Amino acid sequence: MAAVAMADLGPDWEKWLPRMEHFFGQHWKAQGIYHLIKLYDRSIVMDRSLLAAALSFWSSATNTMNLRFGMMTPTVLDMAALFGLSPLGVEANKVTLEFAHLADYLVQGRRLALGPFLLGHIYRTLRDVGGPLWAFQFWLQAFFPQLRGATTVADIEPLANALARAPRKHNATAFYFKFFYELTERTGSQFQVRLARSYPLFLAHDLSVIPDGETENDLSEIWGSILVARNLHCGLSKAEAEVYLPHCVAR
Repeated sequence: MAAVAMADLGPDWEKWLPRMEHFFGQHWKAQGIYHLIKLYDRSIVMDRSLLAAALSFWSSATNTMNLRFGMMTPTVLDMAALFGLSPLGVEANKVTLEFAHLADYLVQGRRLALGPFLLGHIYRTLRDVGGPLWAFQFWLQAFFPQLRGATTVADIEPLANALARAPRKHNATAFYFKFFYELTERTGSQFQVRLARSYPLFLAHDLSVIPDGETENDLSEIWGSILVARNLHCGLSKAEAEVYLPHCVAR
């Protein structure tokens, strides 16, 4: 089958999520994880044909899709636009050894850089083909809307939550492969999917305006996290990392 459900979370999850949202919803919002949790309000359907075709163009050496017009890759900026995850905060690395420690950080109200952390896991997933492939699928659907059904995106939600509602197109792997192979150019507006967003709020900042004071410091840190090439941590029980090369996809 071209599309399969990511997981059957079952009736217990359906009862648990709204109950926990009642108690912790505001805390989830403060930590920037509310919309990511709410993604699981519905089953996320995996388009295996789309993923199989896209992986044919993926290089784990540079963590990029190598297409005829050049390279593309999910970035820290995309993690903010797609999932609302912060590029700033304490790096989730070998210091936080288990997921329980990550949860403890969140309970304490400490900010975690979950955007780079998820991106590192996506890169590792695309190398090992096991993990959050659904996140890569949302990225593909955001940048190549021809490969999904139409949907309406609210101004107060990340892109992934809207894409999860979009109807699926059940195309064969050969169709998707031909689509990617024949891509010879992209316009500037097609690369600006995430910069056209007003959520999270820092994405709505007018880059033509020179900020000052605290705003300037915050934006410098945000754009530093987005634009600086480095290794992204993707291991909890042991130190693991994936290379992040945003300059390879600069336009």
